[in-house]
Amino acid sequence: MKKIILILICSLGLHVIHAQEWDSLPQWEYVNTLQNEWLRRICTQGLDTVYVVGENGLIARSTDRALTWDKQYPINTHLNDIIFCNHKTGFAVGNDGIILKTIDAGDTWGQINSGITENINAITATGLDNIWAVGDNGTVLHTINAGDSWITENVIVENRNLYDVEFKDTLGYITGESGKILKTTNKGTTWQEYLAFENIPQYAGIYSLCITENYTYALQNAYNGVAEGSVVFTENNDIWSTLDDSSIYFYKNGVYFLNDIYGWVCSIAWTTGSNWVLSLHQTYNGGVSWTENYNTSGWYLGGNISFRSNFSFSKDNSFGYCQTGQILLRTPYTGEFATDIKQVHYSDILFKEYGGYLQITNCQQEISLIRIISFSGTIICEKSYNSCIDMNCLPQGAYFIYVYFADHTTGIYKWLKN
Repeated sequence: MKKIILILICSLGLHVIHAQEWDSLPQWEYVNTLQNEWLRRICTQGLDTVYVVGENGLIARSTDRALTWDKQYPINTHLNDIIFCNHKTGFAVGNDGIILKTIDAGDTWGQINSGITENINAITATGLDNIWAVGDNGTVLHTINAGDSWITENVIVENRNLYDVEFKDTLGYITGESGKILKTTNKGTTWQEYLAFENIPQYAGIYSLCITENYTYALQNAYNGVAEGSVVFTENNDIWSTLDDSSIYFYKNGVYFLNDIYGWVCSIAWTTGSNWVLSLHQTYNGGVSWTENYNTSGWYLGGNISFRSNFSFSKDNSFGYCQTGQILLRTPYTGEFATDIKQVHYSDILFKEYGGYLQITNCQQEISLIRIISFSGTIICEKSYNSCIDMNCLPQGAYFIYVYFADHTTGIYKWLKN
């Protein structure tokens, strides 16, 4: 009840202020300019610049709001997070204790000795004189000299994996496995450890931290079939509660609040045919209710998504991004990118192409076999029904698609790969 009362008060103030700005930004669009890369974190800088890090040492930078990208691989280790302390100076962290630093806005990256070999999962900063990173087996790193040297801080009792770290002014949190949380109110000079949620197994935990003006939001992992990715919050008083997010049926893998009342949840669900559906829900009232405003139903995502996602918004909040696995979304919808999904109808046959994968469906009769044949007559591949076809390896051009039905009839269709 306390939460609802505060939301009503905020609605008279903050929501009115942001209504004109945000009511026109509900829709997301698929960013198709960074395909076939496994992404792990996204970070905006200023108004138009976006950075992502990912597997195999990927660091990609866009200076035109994700329309084009400059990619580099300064190291071959998976990178897990990236931040910028100012326009020029940024840090990327990853597995095996990797810390990279740039002082030229990402033109070049140099490796810094972290002194550890544990995986580093997250990094944040209040300034160049106060940067924190956390990782596996209780790793907590701190630097006060712009990353030139790092100190290992012994601030937790047990060696458990730490997933996230976040600061807002002097307030900071570190979260990880087993429901325990570290909190500081003095920029990390001292930390208090406490148990936010009881009876959470070691493999579960809390992640996806987001600190607003009056609250801190996060996700509590799924465990034992209970509280699958539940959105949790605190009024920064060491008491954590669960929001009513029962309208979101999917597995929640990321949460972000722009302010006390306006936020999003990214979630995923398993469907038939070895496929996943991704969904975004938004709230205008601090999480009291949620409305779905984007989903990929009908796309073939396969396994190209992650059980972790994150959001990032430009400095003026005019553009926002959501990343999970190989999927990158942007809001608001502008139409600058190609259509999310290519669809072609032949009578009652529906062809759907997403990310280079082709899915063929027919609701009228059962399909037993799908065969792709080149114009020269060469059989390219054969797939049974419910198997999506990977078209990425095929050159551009036209193909014949033979669809064999269970009643022993055959349909022949033409497919153009752009």
